[in-house]
Formats: sequence, C-alpha cells, structure tokens
Amino acid sequence: MAKMGSVVTVVVAALVALVLCAKSGAGQVYHDYAALNTLFEDLVTNQCPLIARRFTVGSSESGRMIYGIRLTHQVALSENDSPKPAVRLTANIHGDETVGREMLIAFAERLCRDYGTPNADDVTWLLDNTVIYIIPSLNPDGFALGMRENSRGVDLNRDYPTRFEANQDDTAGRQAETAAMMDWTRARSFALSGTMHGGALVASYPWDSSVTGDDSYAATEDDAMYRRLARIYADANPSMAASPIFPNGITNGADWYSIVGTLQDYMVLRGTPSITFELSDNKSPPESALAGFWNDNRLALMQYAYQVHVSASGRVVDSSGQPIPGAACGIDSIEYGYKAPTNPHSGRFWRLVPEPGTYSVTCAAEGYTAVTKTVIVHEATIADPPTPTEQAHAFAQFVLPTAADAPAETTAGKIATDSTAGINIWMTLFLFVQISLIICAVVIYLNYRHKARHAGRF
Repeated sequence: MAKMGSVVTVVVAALVALVLCAKSGAGQVYHDYAALNTLFEDLVTNQCPLIARRFTVGSSESGRMIYGIRLTHQVALSENDSPKPAVRLTANIHGDETVGREMLIAFAERLCRDYGTPNADDVTWLLDNTVIYIIPSLNPDGFALGMRENSRGVDLNRDYPTRFEANQDDTAGRQAETAAMMDWTRARSFALSGTMHGGALVASYPWDSSVTGDDSYAATEDDAMYRRLARIYADANPSMAASPIFPNGITNGADWYSIVGTLQDYMVLRGTPSITFELSDNKSPPESALAGFWNDNRLALMQYAYQVHVSASGRVVDSSGQPIPGAACGIDSIEYGYKAPTNPHSGRFWRLVPEPGTYSVTCAAEGYTAVTKTVIVHEATIADPPTPTEQAHAFAQFVLPTAADAPAETTAGKIATDSTAGINIWMTLFLFVQISLIICAVVIYLNYRHKARHAGRF
C-alpha cells in the first residue's frame, strides 16, 4: 500500500511539473515554416476558434506566405467593425534573429489557451477589450536560409519609406515582403505596434534615424510617451531592466546607431506608436534557452499590449453620423505631436498619451470645422485595468460640421472681420482723396506764385 502511495505521489508530481513547464514555456522548440502554419491552423480550428483567425499578409520573394493570427473576443466581427483598439506585434524581419519569433508564437498560444479560464483574468480582459495581431515572421525566406536578409540579399529593415522621403506610400522598387506589409498595414487601423529583434537587450524608441545621419539623439514630439512605452516593457523584463549598457534597459534608436528605412519609423510616420524590442544578445540561441526568454518576456508582452488603453479615444463623424475619411485627432498640449488617424469605416480612434491625466483633444478633417473636447485617461496595467466607467471617461464623440455649416458665432466672427476689412478700405480711400486734394492745392499755389513772379517779362 505504501508503494502504491509512493507511485501516486510520483505521478502527481510529474503532472504538476508538466503543467508548470507548459505555463513557463519550458520545452519550447523553434517552429519552421511548415510547423508555424500547422500550429496556427490548429489554434484557429481546434484550440480557440471563437477568439482566433489566421491571416496572410502576403508572400515573400520566394513565394513563402507571411502568416499571422488575430486574437480577440468576438473575432468573427469584421476587422473594420471592431470597437476595440488594435495592437500589432511582429518579429523576425531579420531571418537570423529568432527569439522574437518564438516569443510571439508562445504569446499567441498563451492567449489562446488562457482566455476565459480561472486565474487568467489578465488575458480575458485584454482580449475582451483589445484586438491582438501577431505576425511571428516578416522574413520567412531569411529564417529558412538562416540569414539576416531576405532571399535576394536585402535587409528588410532598411527597405521601408523614411521621414526624409516625399512619397511615403510608394511600394515601387521595394521588396515583396516590404510591399506586402505596407499594403496590408494601410488597409487597417492600428493604435500601437511593436517589433521584436535580437542581437542586444534593450527597448529602443524612435526616431531610428537622425537628421544629420550621425549617431545622436533624435526625439519625436512625443518623446515622453515613447520613453514611457519603452520603460513599461523593460521594467517588466528583468534581464532588460538590468542592462549594464543601456540605463533602465531603454535607448533612443538614433542615439544608439542611426539607420533609415526601418519598420518602426514607418509605423510612426503612419501615426502608429511603435517600439523595437531587442530580446537577446545572442541572435539565435539554442532551443534550451527559449524557456528562459519566455519567462523574461511573457509579462512584458502583456503589459505592453495593455498600454494601448492609456489613450484618448473617440469617434469622429459628420452631422449625419457617418465617419469622415481622413480625419485625425491630436493632443492640444503636444503642439506637433502625432495625429491619430481615425478608422475610415467606423470613425474610431485611439491617441496614446504620455501619462494618465486630463487632456484636450482636437479632431479635424479637410473641409470640416475642427472640434475640441476634454477626456480623462486612466492607468492601464495587468493589476489595474480600466473599469468601464474609466474607459467612458477617456472616450468622446466628435461631430464635425462642414465648413459651410460652421457655428453661428464663427460666421459672425467672419462677418465682423469682413466688415472691418471693408471699413479699412473706405478709410484708405478717404485718406487718399484728402492727400490728393492737398497736393493739388499746393501745386495750384506754387503755379500762381510762379506766374506772379514772372509777369511782364515777355
């Protein structure tokens, strides 16, 4: 009987160990192209069909598909109809940087596995209130070949439009992977983005490129917001936070080394905040190290995704209640900060802020009168997600009148301005006439004196 009890104890201990391994990510392996496709198909078909959909961004230069997975509650809703902010996470743009690829695969598995289960309220809240897009490999050819570049030898993270180019939507001459990502991104609205790399251990924020091209700090107008986003991830990643090279585990991209054509800067140009996460000094560590990397990044990924809710949000429509294409919203206190574009189908927007607080938000569109409203933005963390009331505080409805339908006081102001302009014109004419009369009188007087002085000389 004692022997049987010992056997039971061993079995139970083994089961507990297996569960802990699964939770911690132990036993992770690298997924090749076929395995990634099979895993995503299993997630959306068998494991979590109610919250997951697989998609493809496009294809590589060699014809491999760039796979992704979208996770959210009510995933069956059209992407453009979702009332939730979207977060996009990508990795493996450099084929030999493999840790980020596996971290995003593990993150997708965790969200799928834990949603709606006891003791996973953080996952459930996130997917109830957010749409998560995960693209583990932007360079499937490079991964298959074990090289940084794509199959044509091009560094894809130098291939995107830069802030120094006039046409930042032009895909002509770009690699297939780049063009596919640009086209796919333009068709969707993202409120927050993050991209995973390897070769260092740091959270790098924009700009990646300095104006002069040298390695020097290149701040955006939203520098405080970006520093906060980088710190959120680094603080939740013990190894990154303890970096002996980068204070607090963060750096400005251009200050580290200035480069052009990065995916991060391209997303910033499109009005989507983005951070680059370098997850490992070793670009391609052995599989045995993956569990440790997962333990470092599992909380950081969650905390970062939650930050999309530290934002002013709203819906922008015209007087008939229809969304306005091309509308964008900014924070008044950040004069040249980024303008969050609205979803052209729903009119929704999310504009991240530097920190929780009260903000004046102005939304505008060509041909319409801008409208300003005040919102209150609350903190958003795993331990303290925003309540429905707090979410309502951060939301506002913006109804933009057309320029022809401007408010009466604006019209009155215009009339007053026009009237003033008219008065000024008449005053100018009056003064002109007065001066002309004076000049004429002077000329007549001088002419009379001249004739009087020379009278009788002929």
